[in-house]
Amino acid sequence: MAKDIASLSTADKSALLAALVGAGMSAASSYTVDFFGDSQAGENSNANQYRAVGRGTQGIALSKGRFRFGRNLGVGGQTTTQVRARLNDVLTSPNGIVSFACGGNDLPLIANGTQSIQITIDNYKAMLDAILATGKRVNVDAIPPRTQAALTSGGLSSAQAVIAAKVREGLNRWLAQYVYAKSPTQVVFTSYDAALIDRTTTNGEPQAGFVRDGIHATPLGATTAGAVWLASMSAFAPPATLGALSQSDIADATYNPGGAMNVNPLLIGTAGTASGGVTGTVPTSFSANRESGTTATAVASTDGSSLTLTLGGATGGAASERLRVQGDTVNAGANTFAPGDVVFMEVFIDQANLVNVQSINLLLRANDGTTQSDILSFLNGGGVTEREAPNASRRLISLPYTIPAYSGSGTQRVTPYVKIDVAADGAGASGTITIRGLAVRKIPAGTTGLA
Repeated sequence: MAKDIASLSTADKSALLAALVGAGMSAASSYTVDFFGDSQAGENSNANQYRAVGRGTQGIALSKGRFRFGRNLGVGGQTTTQVRARLNDVLTSPNGIVSFACGGNDLPLIANGTQSIQITIDNYKAMLDAILATGKRVNVDAIPPRTQAALTSGGLSSAQAVIAAKVREGLNRWLAQYVYAKSPTQVVFTSYDAALIDRTTTNGEPQAGFVRDGIHATPLGATTAGAVWLASMSAFAPPATLGALSQSDIADATYNPGGAMNVNPLLIGTAGTASGGVTGTVPTSFSANRESGTTATAVASTDGSSLTLTLGGATGGAASERLRVQGDTVNAGANTFAPGDVVFMEVFIDQANLVNVQSINLLLRANDGTTQSDILSFLNGGGVTEREAPNASRRLISLPYTIPAYSGSGTQRVTPYVKIDVAADGAGASGTITIRGLAVRKIPAGTTGLA
């Protein structure tokens, strides 16, 4: 006889949850990712989303909410032996997916003869077998490339640094072969070499600008690797839906609760406002201006379904040089949102011939009755003078935000922004950024991904 779940004992409920996770069927936990390993795992952060430069951080932001942050179980500087000693942390987590990254700190030990490569392999096998036995799905990261300078600065001789590069290749080859022998629906292997390595280097070093200390990613490196991470992780993901492509894609509590809540998500018309360093035409219900600084400028143009900013005149003499595009404010209401709802922002970005643009951010700003509070950001340079890729086409998705209880005066609201930071090096900025399909959406009740 079937039982109501509420009538089950605690032990039976735990057994049921384990079975569902094993089958990939639990609700939110099925798509919630724990990051387990060394600093390559530890650099991913939900709480510190403005500064975190882990590839998983950017991969989750790119995933359109299909994945969520779980637990950060990464500890910088640890070897595989030390990570293995913390294995129980990930085995006992309720979350259904593990992104596993470690082994880089073993390289110097193997290269200088302190540790055998077999110890690392044995640790890998023990950890992966134990995690897979729980029914969790696992992404196994290859050890990313590092510079020879980083290896020698850590105490290796030049000859030992060359050995360390060879060891990295060998461990990654072993990991790939070990994973490929497992079930492809439960475990995947992700190598970042094709995206990150400078093929002109003798020892497989990363391209300039992709690492900040010879080992750990810059925002540019993390975003580049994040796209690779997401491609592998998509084997575990629920399907994504398209962004705003139709004027009928408007939020309706009954028929389309996940529709666009803001006015004019397709950026139609020319009745918007350009000011403060921005000239030209702006889509209806939008505004474009220089938010801070004195020299950044842009010419705005519309084609009936997008806004293009042509950058110019920006000397980048101050870190506060920033241009912004603001969408229409969304007020709480029957067809939009209420406290407890989870909302997010999405936009399509085409960038061409960009020079000295530090970052393109998504920002969803909420009011608490007295002040405006910045809630979400796709990527912020965090003071690191990196650059956006010159040419790219992508969909940016903010991290989901739960609307809090509201006790302020006036109407509770959220406002979407796209912010463009100019690099503070005095070199000037140029190129074009085209914005399409800017929408604020709600995750409909009962779903586990963004719809």
